Amino acid sequence: MKNKKNILREVVVLSIIISIVLSSFVVSGFSTNIIVNNKLDTLSSGNTLIVDTMNTRIIEVDNSGTTVWSYSTGLNNPMDVERLSNGNTLISDTWNNRVIEVDNSGTIVWSISTGLLVTFDAERLPNGNTLIADNNHNRVIEVDSSGTTVWQKINLAIPTDVERLQNGNTLIADCGNDRIIEVDNSGTIVWSYSSGLNRPTDVERLSDGNTLIAGNNNNNVIEVTNSGSIVWSYSTGLDHPHDVERLSNGNTLIADGYNNRIIEVDNSGSIVWSHTSGLNTAFDAERIENQPPNNPVIDGPANGKVDVTLTYNISAVDPDGDEVYFWIEWFQGCPGVYWQGPYDSGEVVEFQNSWGTKGTYVITVKAKDSNDA
Repeated sequence: MKNKKNILREVVVLSIIISIVLSSFVVSGFSTNIIVNNKLDTLSSGNTLIVDTMNTRIIEVDNSGTTVWSYSTGLNNPMDVERLSNGNTLISDTWNNRVIEVDNSGTIVWSISTGLLVTFDAERLPNGNTLIADNNHNRVIEVDSSGTTVWQKINLAIPTDVERLQNGNTLIADCGNDRIIEVDNSGTIVWSYSSGLNRPTDVERLSDGNTLIAGNNNNNVIEVTNSGSIVWSYSTGLDHPHDVERLSNGNTLIADGYNNRIIEVDNSGSIVWSHTSGLNTAFDAERIENQPPNNPVIDGPANGKVDVTLTYNISAVDPDGDEVYFWIEWFQGCPGVYWQGPYDSGEVVEFQNSWGTKGTYVITVKAKDSNDA
């Protein structure tokens, strides 16, 4: 499943040397450096995907709680959802014993059901394979795009969550055995935690090596170190929390199942955001972190003359498809610089400028999206 701060990242995207020609002599040109303004903001701009289990639907809501996308066709008590890097959505359609991938229009573009029985969780791996918690078969499997099983861990007890770690190991919520285990590629348990757990349903390995666990029957969420010490917990008012996710701003997103709500709490335990409207058994949630635009691209002529207008094409692709704005400084200290836009993601926009004197000029371009990222 998923600490942000404002940053300014400088990336050299294109270097153009332009000779400014005046009468019969050549003066030095200018190089172009692109500076990308990657200001990140999670809660103000990231939507949230929610599994509304008993309403048999998946919804995506914005920060105000407005539903901006949904999918329900043929679902039967779904338990897990993941937004993929290609924009599609991976759904564990639990009581239909299948995992499906749907595009933004709701068309199923990939699915697997053969040999599955109660699919609680699914995760798409970087290699294109899919990890599945095959709950009632007491196993976790990895299948390729054709549905062939290429790896599995058997002899579990109703596993409810699975995550492939960066070290290649696999983290499993072995719910019926009241434990969290990490297994290597051979299936050997290399780490486990079980102290006091009662039906843990979700687990996430954090960047600092700690592990975040949803203790479903414990009515709490805990963060434990590698040695098993509890370093953070939250339980206030929870009723069978089913899913937990540590956000990049340091807050924690919790699917508070039987309270029919999704809550975001800060490190002190204060609720800073919630969604409850219309939910009936909220079993999973994922914050879709708003991504800043990719590095802007600038393209223009390699030669020019003083006081002759030159045209440059500038574009930036936003990973979320948001509209983009550009801030262009034609030379250091250029007066009257402001954000221009909005423009469609990927749209090539013409900008023009001329230089009245010879010299070396640096064009600085920043890009942001409509959410100020």
